[in-house]
Amino acid sequence: MTSFLGSEAGLRCLRFWENFHVQSMSIEMPRQASPFDTIFAPATPTGCAERAVIRVSGASAFDTVGSLARTELARSRGLETCELALADDVTLPALVLRFPAPRSYTGEDLVELHVPSSPTIVDWLADDLLARGLRLAWPGEFTRRAFENGKLALDQAEAVLSVIRAKDLDVLRRAELRANDETTRVVHEIERRLLDVLALLESGLDFTEGETGSVEPDMWLPEVDAIAGLCRKLTVRPTPRAGQPGYLLLGPANAGKTSLWNRLGYALAPGLVSADAGTTRDLRWAECDGFRIADVPGRLDFAPSLDEQELRILRTELGGCDGYVWIEPLARDPLGPPHAELGAPRLAVASKADLAPDVAVAAGWLACSTVTSAGLSELAGHLAALGGSDEATAIGPTADRLDAALAALGRAREHGKTGSSDELAAAELSDALAWLAPDRARSVPEAVLDRIFAGFCLGK
Repeated sequence: MTSFLGSEAGLRCLRFWENFHVQSMSIEMPRQASPFDTIFAPATPTGCAERAVIRVSGASAFDTVGSLARTELARSRGLETCELALADDVTLPALVLRFPAPRSYTGEDLVELHVPSSPTIVDWLADDLLARGLRLAWPGEFTRRAFENGKLALDQAEAVLSVIRAKDLDVLRRAELRANDETTRVVHEIERRLLDVLALLESGLDFTEGETGSVEPDMWLPEVDAIAGLCRKLTVRPTPRAGQPGYLLLGPANAGKTSLWNRLGYALAPGLVSADAGTTRDLRWAECDGFRIADVPGRLDFAPSLDEQELRILRTELGGCDGYVWIEPLARDPLGPPHAELGAPRLAVASKADLAPDVAVAAGWLACSTVTSAGLSELAGHLAALGGSDEATAIGPTADRLDAALAALGRAREHGKTGSSDELAAAELSDALAWLAPDRARSVPEAVLDRIFAGFCLGK
């Protein structure tokens, strides 16, 4: 935990969450009874670390934590140290952070409990909170409550999800841009112009055809076309690849994969190198300059073919990255990658070249040595270049929401061109507004919100 928080990725994540916390607390809302029950969830990963954070949000957050601390919590923003009284006469030192409504992340009374991070301790505390009538939060429920209470726009909530899912610094930077991008200004402009068209159409619904107040299609159709054009600019924006490309290092046991992983990547701890086969037991990712690589346990039975279980595991691992790099020691008759089962590798590497100086490198292979450093810079350059393609990505509202909004605008346009019904056109424009700016329209389908927030983790 400490090593991660000290890393660049950890610091960027902390700054992101701190910024959202400060933004949400700066928004004033009238104090009112919360329609939601009180929830809690751990907001830090499971495991042993310096501290674990448990968030409690809802109308009874202060009273429940106060009963645990055997004191009445002050109804002001601040922090205090105390001892929590758990079941079986267990006491737990804790730091309590108080965020009274409405100036909290969720817009409700919110309390954070910082305690020593131990799975047993966190389980004890969770059992005690459940016994006091609280409920374990669903994935994304804290952020959903922030959205429902007007503390976050849906675009910002989706940016939070992008931060949670970020696999490397490149994706994390894009998530930050998504929360603070110029796109927000464009979406607000679309929202304003849609509301203007809706107001114009609504003003004519009380008049019959031929009366002074009727609204002719040529009075609003050009504006709908202009709004659709702005939406299309948001939908397709050429950007560098979303995230650094990632490759698995595959090959037989003792091929030198971990040694290459240690030399090319930046990880919190180096991989263990040993002459004993099977030392690497878990898949581990490392950041490099322009790409990521994963050290994978060596398979002893690549030739002549993989067994069914090994093949399933490898295909699952490959499904989450951009391919694999085949690595085996330099030899006159190389074993070669498993083309039939896994397809062609992105690169074939002959490792331990220093141990076979008289062996010629096979065509299409790249020789390298972690002992002499020969070929390492060339290998890194090849891997960085493999993922250099651009792709079109949606920034701001998700592509699904933009597609739905454009479809609604298209239907409104058809109603205007055929003169079928201004009322139907207005309904379609309202639908487009609901997809693009649900925090203003407040009518985005529940299924869409469920789909968005279900991708979050507990405690967020």
